[in-house]
Amino acid sequence: MPASTPPSREEIIAHIDGASRGNPGPAAYGVIVKTSAGEHLASISAMVGTATNNVAEYRGLLAALDYALENQYLHLKVLTDSELLARQIEGTYRVRHPDLKPLYEAAREKIGRLQTFAIRHVPREENREADRLCNQTLDGKLQHKDPKAQRNQNSGDTEPSALQAQTSQNPIPVELEQIAKKVVDAAYRVHSTLGPGLIESVYETCLLYELNKRGLNVRQQVEVPIEYDGIRINAGLRLDLLVEESLVVELKAIDGFLPVHTSQLLTYLKLSGLRLGLLINFNVPVIRDGIKRVVL
Repeated sequence: MPASTPPSREEIIAHIDGASRGNPGPAAYGVIVKTSAGEHLASISAMVGTATNNVAEYRGLLAALDYALENQYLHLKVLTDSELLARQIEGTYRVRHPDLKPLYEAAREKIGRLQTFAIRHVPREENREADRLCNQTLDGKLQHKDPKAQRNQNSGDTEPSALQAQTSQNPIPVELEQIAKKVVDAAYRVHSTLGPGLIESVYETCLLYELNKRGLNVRQQVEVPIEYDGIRINAGLRLDLLVEESLVVELKAIDGFLPVHTSQLLTYLKLSGLRLGLLINFNVPVIRDGIKRVVL
C-alpha cells in the first residue's frame, strides 16, 4: 500500500467463501483481502467446527470485517458467491434461522463502525481464490483454528454422523462439493421465494430454472435402469434431477423425511454409479431442516 494513502481512506476488497462438508459438517471459511488496485493484503482462513454452509459464509464475512477494523480500513467492499448472504446483509432477504441471527447482528454492528460498506454477489468463477483457500483449509493443508468455533465444539456439538465420517475417510472431490453448494444455494432461493405448501413439481421446475441460471447442466426425470440376472430392466425408476452428470437431487414436498427416502436415494446412487446425493424437502418452514446429504 502506498505510504501516502492512510488506511482509513483506502477502500479494500475482500473475497469471502465458506463451505461445509455435510451441511452441517466440518466447515471452514476463506478470505482474500486486496487493495482496490489489486495488491494482496491478507489471506485469512479457519475451521469453524461443525456448521452449515451459511454459518461458514457468515464467519468469513465477520473475519473480513474484523480485518478491516483491526487494521483501520474504514471502506470495505465484500464479494461473495453466496446469494443468500449478500441478500440478507443488503436487507432483501429476512434472516429467519436462529443460527444465523446472532451472526447477522454481529456483522451489522461491525458494518456500522465502517465509513462505507458494500457487498455484492458474484459468480463462483470470480471468487476462485477464496474458494480455493477455503477448501485447502477443509482438506487440512492449512491448519488455522477459530477459537470461537473450538469453544462451540467443546460446549456440546454432536459428533459427526456416520455419513459425515464416511465423507472424511473418502473425500468427495472438491468440484462435486462446489456443485452441491450451488444446488443448496439455489434451493434456498426457491424456498425463500415460494415458501412451503406447494406440490413437488412446482419446486422441481423452479429449482431447475435456478440451476440453469447458475450455469449448471441439469437433466430432469432421468431414467435409471436395473440390471437383474444379466438382463436390463426398465422399471420406471427416475432421478428427479441429475446435475452435471455427478450429483443426484431428489425433491420432496412432504411433512418429513422417512428412512425409506434415504434408502431410496442410496439405491439410486448405487444403480447410477455415483457417490453424492441431496434430499430436499421444500415443505418445511426453514429450508435448512429440509436438506439431507447422502454419501455412498
